[in-house]
Amino acid sequence: MVFDPQPVRSHIMYWCDRRSVFELDTKTGVHRLVAGARENLFFAFDCEEGIRAQFNRCVALAITPDGQSLYVCDTYEDLVRQIDLTPNSKHAVTTVLDGSCSIKRRGIPCDELRAPSHMCWNRHTITAGSVAYPPGSVMYVTCSEHHIIEYRTPQVGVNEAGSTRAISVNYPQITDEHSSVLDFNGIECTASGVLIVVEIRTCSVFAIDSITGRANLLCGDPSRTEPLSYSELEDESRARDALGGTKLYCPMSLTLSRDGRYAYVVDGLAGSDVRRLTLPEEFELMSLPYQ
Repeated sequence: MVFDPQPVRSHIMYWCDRRSVFELDTKTGVHRLVAGARENLFFAFDCEEGIRAQFNRCVALAITPDGQSLYVCDTYEDLVRQIDLTPNSKHAVTTVLDGSCSIKRRGIPCDELRAPSHMCWNRHTITAGSVAYPPGSVMYVTCSEHHIIEYRTPQVGVNEAGSTRAISVNYPQITDEHSSVLDFNGIECTASGVLIVVEIRTCSVFAIDSITGRANLLCGDPSRTEPLSYSELEDESRARDALGGTKLYCPMSLTLSRDGRYAYVVDGLAGSDVRRLTLPEEFELMSLPYQ
């Protein structure tokens, strides 16, 4: 679920089920279909009229800071889809990233895009070489196989076609063998361009340099390659207070506070707790030592 970032529409929330994307007016409780045909044809196709387009499994949404475009992870076919939210539009649906192995590619081919699961936008301007990209022009998508995809949206006179780059997480305690089972379950971006990522298999939270992929552990145990059993979760949950609240059991998602000082993590199988992690006051990832 995401809220419209425009102040005059801050009460508008977008949410999705497997096949469709909806708009909810939180003031009136009225909701309507934005995109996605209700009949399920088990394949994805784009359409200039959003309600006639087809999704195959929507799992996450991200909205641009100007509220003009909504992006959807369509995970069964390894796609990222864009919905046009401009005024008086028909909510046209367009595929912008395609990680499928189909002969007919839609959008930018991105072979590393496998089972996209979560997305976030860079909150502030970042600089790549001598080119400054405005806020919202860089999106990060988590997917399986230990990758994060950086997607730069088309920019007139700068980046006409858009581009992608795979960020492979670099942390000493994670080997190639371990990386094949990693399951990213949430992502956010700080003001300085540092990615905060939840990983469910090792029950860890990482801070990742979006340029190099270098990671620092914020919380968790990256040496663990399998989730705890339910009985183990119960046993460790009872000892949670004695451990000082430093261990996560099944982190499901996260968000950042507006001032960027805290990361809030939903710990789904530990009594549905919300855990707060304090981030360094000056978040310069390269100056942080490996844990």
